[in-house]
Amino acid sequence: MPAIIRHGYGDHEALYQVMDVFSPALGCGVYVRADDTEGWHKMLSMRKHLPGQSPIPETRTRVDSRVREQYRPMNSLDAEVEGISVSYEYQRRTRAPLAQAAARVPGDAASLQNTADFTPAAAVIAAHPGDWHLAMERYADWAHRVWEFRPYPSRLQSVRCMDCAGWGHDLLFKDGAYRTDFIKPMTDCIELMSWWEWSPLGPWNTPLDQLETVMTPAEIKRWGSYFVEDPLTGQMMWNNQPGDYKGYNERFGGLPAFRDAVGTCKDMGSLVTLYTDPFRLDGNNEIGGKYGEAWGVVGVDGKKTTDYHVWNPCHDLAEMREWVATTMGRVMKETGADGIRLDEYGHGGWACYDETHTHTFQEPGITQWQKAVAAATRMIREEMDRVDPSLVLTTEHPGYDYLMQYLEGCITYDLTVLSSPLRPLECNIQRFYFPECKAYELDHRGADPLVRKRFWNGEENFQRHFPLPMYRILNENERVYQGLDNTPLLPTLQPFIYANRFRGAGKTLIHLYNAAGHTFDGPVLTRPDRAGSVHAVELLSGRELPISENTISAHIERDDVACVAVLPVVLELAAGGRVRMLDGEGGTLIVTAADGTELLTRIAEGNSTTLDTSALPADAAPACLKLLREGQLVDAVEWSL
Repeated sequence: MPAIIRHGYGDHEALYQVMDVFSPALGCGVYVRADDTEGWHKMLSMRKHLPGQSPIPETRTRVDSRVREQYRPMNSLDAEVEGISVSYEYQRRTRAPLAQAAARVPGDAASLQNTADFTPAAAVIAAHPGDWHLAMERYADWAHRVWEFRPYPSRLQSVRCMDCAGWGHDLLFKDGAYRTDFIKPMTDCIELMSWWEWSPLGPWNTPLDQLETVMTPAEIKRWGSYFVEDPLTGQMMWNNQPGDYKGYNERFGGLPAFRDAVGTCKDMGSLVTLYTDPFRLDGNNEIGGKYGEAWGVVGVDGKKTTDYHVWNPCHDLAEMREWVATTMGRVMKETGADGIRLDEYGHGGWACYDETHTHTFQEPGITQWQKAVAAATRMIREEMDRVDPSLVLTTEHPGYDYLMQYLEGCITYDLTVLSSPLRPLECNIQRFYFPECKAYELDHRGADPLVRKRFWNGEENFQRHFPLPMYRILNENERVYQGLDNTPLLPTLQPFIYANRFRGAGKTLIHLYNAAGHTFDGPVLTRPDRAGSVHAVELLSGRELPISENTISAHIERDDVACVAVLPVVLELAAGGRVRMLDGEGGTLIVTAADGTELLTRIAEGNSTTLDTSALPADAAPACLKLLREGQLVDAVEWSL
């Protein structure tokens, strides 16, 4: 399939600095890796050209829209040469020395004098046996040698879903007290928004009855949910103006009341994190009023950027990074929350053209936005560690691997923003090779309404709960899923049946996704090479799967997912509800229905027990009997009584 792929490393596009080309027929391939340990911006380009065939264009070069034309890199793979080509591309200053006459913007000429000083990172080119897995494994090994990632697993280990509260009219304070009703049985983590001091003025210090002077009718409608009625005074206020993160709404009891509310949510069993957005400095706040405009980004048009009707501070300023790091550390100390999410961190950002700024990383016209954001994130992480090293730090986007090293997790848009016709099924590679930064997929466009692709990836959810059967599987096998022996896109026996493997604690879990376009029933997997007696169970249904001549067969509906567990034979279920545990170690026996509902639980000791089947609900339809120890699945058998 001919294609042109061109993504920016540092543009929220290319997350890694490696490209691989391999031939399934020949059984080998070649990869190229950039050994850049500092996270500098570059573009990864790959072209496969076949004469007479139009390529699929996959060219997400956001840098082209953020920098002026003379700095945009030229596509080095324009030539229509049959075969496959790869290259690393840098912005125009790296191709120099350029003629001074080429400078079309005042101030640019001086910067062009230094373009010859730039040295691109060394490239590693290597042949390898097999497919792309080996190339990615070697790159991930290199990344983990040169960078120090966060301890794994983190406090996000058991967080399947991050929920949100406090957006718009969903006020945190109601009926004279902070709410806790948003803590539900599967609320593993709650992120609180609009917890800061609200403003009686709208954007740009505008009275709320004069918004039309600074906003269009469409903008007023768009942001209407953040013009709220104060639950105590009845006054209309603007609650979407983060900036100082100092006030805690004295009308609601101030910091003591908010800190108590955070503590109550934690006592109810939920991790509590706080929404922040350091890309927004509102003029209504002290820091925004004092430094917002001075710190603000100047865009390609020579004007200050004002996304979200606030100043957008340039993170390439040392003083801005110092302020945000100190502020986040203070908030963690004051509130007692378990962590912070930095909204918008990891996105492509801007190149800043403010000639009064002393930029740390970028040269005039050259974007190094992600590198500056990573530097700020590192400083925030250090301040949080001074409060408590177990605090969790997350962002809205992964950005790239250089940023991931400072994070416990992030939101991903793998199913939507990063979807591509070149990916028949979205496999989140980050989840497997960089698990220290846990992926929480936000399916804001409804691309995966039944959460099947997210479960297939073994990743987590943002603003969406897993169905109960999936939730139980992920929890009852947490030590496997949160381990390190996990492999994406394992070969299967059938085309368009895709497999991800998770292995550990003496068992193997293989997630299958049927993208064949029709129902499949038949041999699909080679039995994992495990010593001893094993059997296969599909955990979402509780059904035993046949193993014949070392292959496992399964029935999977179109666009559906299956969870094949290859388990040691420990349980035996016999007539009358008699149960044997062949290793004699007992455990917790749980009878479940096909929808994951728990029907009967019994603590067993030794090697045998008898279940009181008369205790099952009259209309129950048992599907599976499971044996758990310390909350983790040891074995499961199909209910056959």
